[in-house]
Amino acid sequence: MSEDRVYRVRSADREVSPAFTLSQIGKVAHKRVVNGENYERLNLVTTQLMCALSLEAVMNRVGYKLFIEDASEPAVWDAVERLRPREKLVAIAERAGLQLDWGRLPLQDFDPIFAFRRELAHAKYMHLFTTAVPPEAVDDSNWVNGDAVPALQASWERVCNVETAGRWRESVYAISALISEAAGCADPIRFGPTSGFSGGWELLDGG
Repeated sequence: MSEDRVYRVRSADREVSPAFTLSQIGKVAHKRVVNGENYERLNLVTTQLMCALSLEAVMNRVGYKLFIEDASEPAVWDAVERLRPREKLVAIAERAGLQLDWGRLPLQDFDPIFAFRRELAHAKYMHLFTTAVPPEAVDDSNWVNGDAVPALQASWERVCNVETAGRWRESVYAISALISEAAGCADPIRFGPTSGFSGGWELLDGG
């Protein structure tokens, strides 16, 4: 644009893809766990919750590529986007011509990842009771360590551990790479959205 002309921005657009950001949040939290930093349980919850959120964002990006950018089918994508996670992945895989093997990793972790998110999202109150309290769970003051009593843990707490967190992260990366490659899409977990804006301008001075 000429320096002696005056323009006004009339429109602008920007790509927003949360997959990369959500994955990075999980990466930082997992690194804190691996490094033995304080608040391990909180960092584990963050790591594992971000696995589900990242994977949802990946499916949304890849699905958008297949149904909107490649096929211009907004009504179909609107219906697919509303599906439950497993059904959405099946629809995306079918469109991409990808066979899914649910009996092996990384897809073995898909349902547990979203079950973890579902339990935390609904955040149901529970009152747990048991008579099966192992002696090692009781300290000298007769206080019970709930973490040492499986019956006193919610199902999401029982899968909240270092080993599972690490494996889930690997599975999310693998699933993202798998469906991105099948769809001919840049992996949204490994490559963030393009920076900057594009837009249109209006010439104001008539020159």
